Amino acid sequence: MIRIATRAELQQTVNFAVRLNSGPEHRCKAFPNSHDNIQAQFKRMLDHPHDKILVQEEQGRITGVLAILVEPEDKYIEAIGGVFAERNYGPVATEFFNCLRENYPGHQMHAAYPEENEQAICFMNSIGAELEDYDYELRLKRAAFRGGAGHENTAQLTEQYYAGFSEFHNHHNPDVFWTGEKLLDALDKFRIHIAIENKTIVGAVVTSKQTEPEIFFLTLAEHHQVLRYGKPLLLHAAKSAYCDGAEEILSMVDKKRSDLLITFEEVGFKRTDTCLSYKIYL
Repeated sequence: MIRIATRAELQQTVNFAVRLNSGPEHRCKAFPNSHDNIQAQFKRMLDHPHDKILVQEEQGRITGVLAILVEPEDKYIEAIGGVFAERNYGPVATEFFNCLRENYPGHQMHAAYPEENEQAICFMNSIGAELEDYDYELRLKRAAFRGGAGHENTAQLTEQYYAGFSEFHNHHNPDVFWTGEKLLDALDKFRIHIAIENKTIVGAVVTSKQTEPEIFFLTLAEHHQVLRYGKPLLLHAAKSAYCDGAEEILSMVDKKRSDLLITFEEVGFKRTDTCLSYKIYL
């Protein structure tokens, strides 16, 4: 049986997810990696009007957990990680997805796993999910941050450049859910820094405002500008996140983009895992 977790079950669902997320064969991606961060994330979701923590229950015992962020107006669902299940992964995952299809028909859903979680990847392939990205996961701990001077042409986004940012972001990221307009409408959730030349945006970085913030986009007008503006933009993003109290920053970088990987590592990011991101319409 699939149902919504109650507030009284917060600790139980957190402990379940923490235990399974500690092993690569069960791990989900874009998921906090500490007990305190997972608890903070789940608590926020229980308080949210649309987000849900779903549990599968058998004989009064939780045997599966799936936490989802829901944007009902856009028919969009993002799994905080993916399906957690210790035994009978296929049947448990199938039950979760049948429940989602029944309650969120037509929604686009995203979930991500490391390559070691073979049972989850096998399941996503079996239901026809599309592999969107194959990335390296990178993490930057506060103590490992290699701070430095930014570039004079980089700064936090101001209202003066809202229109220019939307145009720039949409042009370089045409197929993403988070369009420039949606990002600007959700500045309570994101922080944006930009690089400007001759009053024109030539680079941008978007960082979520979370207990464990994530860099979702580092976009440059041209690949060669990674050397000029990539590092300064990352420095801005990291400094802002640490000023907000973060202890670690997460990012996913295309494994084929060696130039970006080098830039992230120059700031102090370390490769910690792989990440296969899937998309499916329910």
